[in-house]
Amino acid sequence: MLVRTPVWTGAVFAYSALMAVLLFPGAVEPAPGEPTWVGPAALPLLIVLALRALVVGVAVTEREVVVRNFLSTRRIARDEVIDIRLVNYSGFIAWQSPSGLSALKSVELRTDRGRVVKAYGLFGTSRAISSRVRRLRAQVGLPVDRQEPRHRVKPS
Repeated sequence: MLVRTPVWTGAVFAYSALMAVLLFPGAVEPAPGEPTWVGPAALPLLIVLALRALVVGVAVTEREVVVRNFLSTRRIARDEVIDIRLVNYSGFIAWQSPSGLSALKSVELRTDRGRVVKAYGLFGTSRAISSRVRRLRAQVGLPVDRQEPRHRVKPS
């Protein structure tokens, strides 16, 4: 089963597809005096980005966990995964702030061999990504623990 963030996936797909459609006339017949290589070079990249957005996410099968980001794919044996957690997003969209706080969150997988794999394609608000983390933990067979957010004060 593929776990993804449909809002961000849809936004990247729609933007890339729209840009490809708008660029197509200039790629086929560039305006006089304009560079002729820009359209034909950018058009395939936009199409690949739009298609890649459709498969970005984390897929859990019987034997492995497949993490598909926009630029990479990582495969981990399912029985090697010891932890799946919510972390601050620090990728192409937003670099991690010096304070360590970030409005965007992402998913990180840890293996019993010490390998850390970040799912950059799964990012969004803390609430949205927390539900993805719980779903992934359940699919992999890890305990699904509901932790209280650290910024809230527990009632006494």
